[in-house]
Amino acid sequence: MYSFCASVKSNVNYLQVFNKKLMDMISEVITDENLLFEIRLILNELIGNGVIHGNCCDETKIVSVSVHISDTCFRVCVKDQGDGITCAGPIVRRSSDLMGGRGLALVRSCVDEMEACYNRITCVKYL
Repeated sequence: MYSFCASVKSNVNYLQVFNKKLMDMISEVITDENLLFEIRLILNELIGNGVIHGNCCDETKIVSVSVHISDTCFRVCVKDQGDGITCAGPIVRRSSDLMGGRGLALVRSCVDEMEACYNRITCVKYL
């Protein structure tokens, strides 16, 4: 199992460098280019949502990211310091009843499990 945690200040100017560092670490473990593309999309959307919508680009707040990779799955948890959204509990893949826009719809289409609760979203993609 491979795990790590990281955080970024809520400034959109930091996102590209932060996400690249995350992907560099993940690509040491996962080498499938199609899978890496999906993971990049998942991280970009979730972390960007946390910075922009959750923390309202308030640099005194951070977005925390936990990544766990095993032989069977990729799991990511993204947590911001905003007010959060209504707890939706487990979300069935491609469910149409979750609040949110295109970003969350893209993430839902890439993962097998997704749970949103207040200011935390956890996603699982089976490998």
